[in-house]
Amino acid sequence: MNSTTGGIPCKIGKSSHLHAFDLLFNHLFGEIPNELGKLNSLTKLILKWNQFTGRLPPEISSFSKLEDLDLSIIRFSSSIPESLGKLLKLHYLDLSKNLFFQELPKDLEKVVQLSE
Repeated sequence: MNSTTGGIPCKIGKSSHLHAFDLLFNHLFGEIPNELGKLNSLTKLILKWNQFTGRLPPEISSFSKLEDLDLSIIRFSSSIPESLGKLLKLHYLDLSKNLFFQELPKDLEKVVQLSE
């Protein structure tokens, strides 16, 4: 367990060479900034078990190299962006334990492993 608190700073978008971003089990809250979408070198994004609210930013679809995405147990309360279907290298996706108010978009059926 980490002890990072607060939100993800907007300046995170300047870390363009970041390959893995793992904030599992922290005390982060607020909305995920759109600037996160500038991390186009990411292959792994783990934000599980934090207290983010709001929506999952559609900018997340710019992660063309993303293979693992875990956004479970966060508290998102919006729709699942259809743009997640553009993540062609995605092998693992976990969106469980959120408050999404729709079915999984059909474009995400290509994901090899979907955790429940």
